[in-house]
Amino acid sequence: RELEKHRAGGVIYFGMNLGSREEIQKLSADLQQIAQAATGIPLFISTDQENGRVRRVDERTVINFPAALALGQTGDERFAHDTGFFTGYRLRGVGINMVLAPVLDINNNPGNPVINTRSFGSSTRTVTSMGVALLPRSNTIRVTEIQPWIRTWLCLPFKKTCPPSKHLSWFLSAKRLSPERKWS
Repeated sequence: RELEKHRAGGVIYFGMNLGSREEIQKLSADLQQIAQAATGIPLFISTDQENGRVRRVDERTVINFPAALALGQTGDERFAHDTGFFTGYRLRGVGINMVLAPVLDINNNPGNPVINTRSFGSSTRTVTSMGVALLPRSNTIRVTEIQPWIRTWLCLPFKKTCPPSKHLSWFLSAKRLSPERKWS
């Protein structure tokens, strides 16, 4: 009903919404059918699937590849390509056509538990080369001709330099952006 009422352009799946491969496929197909009937436009169905500790679709459906930090440590861009390809292929097979990953933050505060292994490393060169290597194959997967696979780059700008709160649920930043940098 909400899709019909609000004419949403997309949804995001979290682990709590998901079951078996077949259940995810059916959920995706049902949501697409509702969206098509309401708007005539396919729905973006997205999830966070960074691999490592941040993954919403479990290993019954998608291979759990190593976290970004492990990929970065290998320095193997081909492995990053292949990781992106196989992750994207399996997600697309259950109707997920957008992934909110990889994280392109520099791990410049190893004590910060939010970025940590989600980053390809502490070097700008490593993060850039591995992030770019992971992207192209993911973007060219076409299981159907109707919807291409979409991958986004994720940046968590204040989480990388902020000290965590004692509860690790929010971060405090003493940094301020100048007005001209806030929206650039």
